[in-house]
Amino acid sequence: MRRLLWTAALVVCLGAVAGADPAGEPGGGVGEEALRFYRQGVEHFRRQQWDQAVRAYLQAVRLDPGS
Repeated sequence: MRRLLWTAALVVCLGAVAGADPAGEPGGGVGEEALRFYRQGVEHFRRQQWDQAVRAYLQAVRLDPGS
């Protein structure tokens, strides 16, 4: 059940960064710190470290909610 909740949270976070360009980077206007957290999230996601990925994505969205 916990994994399902984290997966749902990850989907929500990914929806928040839906403005990402095809190269996998968020669109323009993103601060360096938000971009750093986004990249951390991508790396955690690739390693299937769901909890860390969600936290990194959420932090990126907090720092730059418009991306």
